[in-house]
Amino acid sequence: MISFGILFWGAIVVLLGSALDLIDGTLARKTDSQSDFGAFLDSVVDRIEESSVLFGLFLYTVFDSCLLTSFRCDLLGAMVFLSLIVSLLVSYMRARSESLGVDCKDGIMTRPERVILLTVGVGIFTWISFVLFLILATIIVLGILTIIQRIISTYEKLQN
Repeated sequence: MISFGILFWGAIVVLLGSALDLIDGTLARKTDSQSDFGAFLDSVVDRIEESSVLFGLFLYTVFDSCLLTSFRCDLLGAMVFLSLIVSLLVSYMRARSESLGVDCKDGIMTRPERVILLTVGVGIFTWISFVLFLILATIIVLGILTIIQRIISTYEKLQN
């Protein structure tokens, strides 16, 4: 939906999917049906969901359907791509740290924050395009800070 410019409804679908994602782990724990594979699959699906939203937004900015008056769509497309890289790195760092036996949920721009900000940005983009620019810039800058926080945290925990 997002790639075709149906941004508001695309944001609603993302929001509903994210809300369901918040309860699946809780439901698995309450019904005692959690498993290591379920946790693995949940993480993979989370990356697919976040990447799909950003890819849809990227496609929207690359093709003629992106009509902005306040700035260029190719700049926005580059920011979407950088947001994807930062988001995947933040998630990868958590997974890699945990593979070393270190809990690494540190940082100010984790997945819930990214999903909420991105959903808000996509949802109101049709009316106020500059807000999405600001939100993507926030995701990039705070994501880089989160990467730095996770490097430091993992280093410190591995030294003990």
